[in-house]
Amino acid sequence: MLPELNYHKSLEHLHVGCEKPTAYFIPFTNESAAREGNRAESERFASLCGEWSFRYYASVNDIDDFTAEDYTSAGSDKLTVPKSWQYELGRGYDVPHYTNVNYPFIADPPHVPDDNPCGLYERSFYVDGESVKSREIHMIFEGVDSCFYLFINKKFVAYSQVSHMTSDIIVNDYLVEGENTVQVLVLKWCDGSYLEDQDKIRSSGIIREVYLLYRDPVHVKDIFVKTKLDDSFESGSIRAELELTGKVAVEYTLYCPFGKALASGCVDGDGHADIAIDVEKAVLWSDESPALYDLVLKVGDEYISQKVGLRRFEIKGKVLYVNGKKVKGKGVNRHDSHPELGSSTPVEHMIRDLYILKAHNVNMIRTSHYPNDPRLPELCDKLGFYLCDETDIETHGMTVFGKWDAFSDSDDWAESYLDRIERMLERDKNRACVLMWSVGNESGTGINHKRMYEYVHSRIPDAIVHSEDITRRRKHMLVSDKKEDKEAYDCSWIDIESRMYPAPDECVDLYAKNKYVKKPFFLCEYSHAMGNGPGDLEEYWQAIYANDGFFGGCVWEMIDHSVNVGTLAEPKFIYGGDFGTRPHDSNFCVDGLVYPDRRVHSGLVEYKQVLRPCRMLSFDQKRATLRLRNMLYFKTLADLDLIWSLVRNGKVVKQGRIAGLNIRPQTSRSYALPVDLSELDGFCTLDISFRSNVATEWADAGYEVGFEQVELESAAMVAEAENSPSKKALEVSEDSKLIVVADGDKTYAVDKIHGLICSINKGGKELITT
Repeated sequence: MLPELNYHKSLEHLHVGCEKPTAYFIPFTNESAAREGNRAESERFASLCGEWSFRYYASVNDIDDFTAEDYTSAGSDKLTVPKSWQYELGRGYDVPHYTNVNYPFIADPPHVPDDNPCGLYERSFYVDGESVKSREIHMIFEGVDSCFYLFINKKFVAYSQVSHMTSDIIVNDYLVEGENTVQVLVLKWCDGSYLEDQDKIRSSGIIREVYLLYRDPVHVKDIFVKTKLDDSFESGSIRAELELTGKVAVEYTLYCPFGKALASGCVDGDGHADIAIDVEKAVLWSDESPALYDLVLKVGDEYISQKVGLRRFEIKGKVLYVNGKKVKGKGVNRHDSHPELGSSTPVEHMIRDLYILKAHNVNMIRTSHYPNDPRLPELCDKLGFYLCDETDIETHGMTVFGKWDAFSDSDDWAESYLDRIERMLERDKNRACVLMWSVGNESGTGINHKRMYEYVHSRIPDAIVHSEDITRRRKHMLVSDKKEDKEAYDCSWIDIESRMYPAPDECVDLYAKNKYVKKPFFLCEYSHAMGNGPGDLEEYWQAIYANDGFFGGCVWEMIDHSVNVGTLAEPKFIYGGDFGTRPHDSNFCVDGLVYPDRRVHSGLVEYKQVLRPCRMLSFDQKRATLRLRNMLYFKTLADLDLIWSLVRNGKVVKQGRIAGLNIRPQTSRSYALPVDLSELDGFCTLDISFRSNVATEWADAGYEVGFEQVELESAAMVAEAENSPSKKALEVSEDSKLIVVADGDKTYAVDKIHGLICSINKGGKELITT
């Protein structure tokens, strides 16, 4: 008989039958495979992804008793896992629904509608008898939106929620030798949906991978790797705190980033074990040089590899430092978004996104507004990105009722908030890339954010905790005329000030240079990339570079959110509301730096140029000498060549190359070009291209990372300037319909009613036809 399904309505039952959260890792049966890290190659890993039987119900009240003996999945549809079921267009499984602020259901917290759509997933899998007896078998769900009830062989096993986080369930007690049936009932909404009101296309289902892990009876249950660097940043230590399921010996080997074994040994553990290794001549991790040590553990027949980055993130005064350098966060916000799969992001898809960002000089990602697939932080470790890891919390819809703080300041919701920060931190605590831990997005402010802050610092004392809401909420204290308001501004439960969309001068005057602001300033969102935007990036970055207390920011956002209603060969993308959903926010979902299929917008090309690693500070035409500055913090520019071209009237007349710009980080150097620029004719420019001289994972050798252009002074230009008449004032006339501006023989007419230019006339010739 089907049990009563009420956990999704209860704040007291967030997870039933689930293991406590631990760090992400995969066991292997040999060292080389463990170090390679392809989990699909592990004999202890069995994917349950692929085609499942699927039945959609418009309401959870309509479901059949799928635990009955005579129930069969025969006649069910087929659905790929992982995938958002609404993206199976035309099959009647609901439709994708875009809303920014408003909840997609009637808000009556913590209740959700009784007519709650759901999907029943079913498939079989084989387990041999020896594994049932001798292995501890875990079923892992890395993301299910919004919650799920798990049944194995028609018996209830577990319940879990938090759409973008891992659920780990030990299933031995429900398995039989041979074929087993797994059924997963996924509900569109649960009480947790009130905390998941993110600005995205709303969709449902098993959205991340599902798999089995076959563990030894005694094994490593959790790993917490802690690193330290001395103040010289030349040596440090790596310590691994292990939680074990019993008494066992743990063998370990630490490999340096270049592959050499640095240390090895064996420790005995009973429930826990500690490994401590000193590292001399430390190779540091940063976005520019993401060097990773490899700590390999062997327990019984299992090998586990943990990649370790030696780095130090710290705040001193109002400045954020990485390994002692005043770095800048050159970031974007990134949602999980796929035009055919919805919220599902295959690993190849994630890699492509990261390659696009690396190729455009981006070094930071804010995971808006939930933790990504656990492999994305691993990839950020490998490729070199700073991560603002954001908890799966947003309650924006409560602003409609004037109650933005309703959950964040409520004891009733405290466990839900703490559960979400714990799951994210424990999963990603070993990732070198995590620069900030964010307590969520647009969720008001209150005691639960403070509790989350305290939890993070109890686990990682030197962590940097981010919350945009409190900085915005307290702005009035900074602009107050009362000194006591300004002096009381500081908030004890954030480590960095954060805002969305203030103008550059406000960023500088109100925060970076304000003596009452004691922490670094960070734009978690800025330069909204919608339509023809962004167009103000250089102004922001002049301010960021000029102020040590201005850490940087993340452009909103990377990806246009849309659904492909065409074909792969001829895609057709839609806006919010095109499926007839209410409420919706129309085209506001299309605000990214790349199209849904990842073709690059012009805005990302502009951002790439603004973030170029080398900038020209000045140019002396008489000496044909330019001065360049290395904008990086840890590397020389030896991997860049400078290609210069002298262009006259649009044609290249001379070219050259300076190989390997050996400019030390954050310094400048002058280069003389072997060209005579003293006597030029026509319109001339000096075009400079900075090109990679080595191939990378994301770009071939010869790839342009930035450019400069100088307009040169020529004899013809001097003569034209000397002979040009003095500039006359513009003549303006106006009547009831038109404003006409005359500039010599040119006139411009503006239609006052429509606010549009309706005529441009030069020398009596009309230049506008329509």
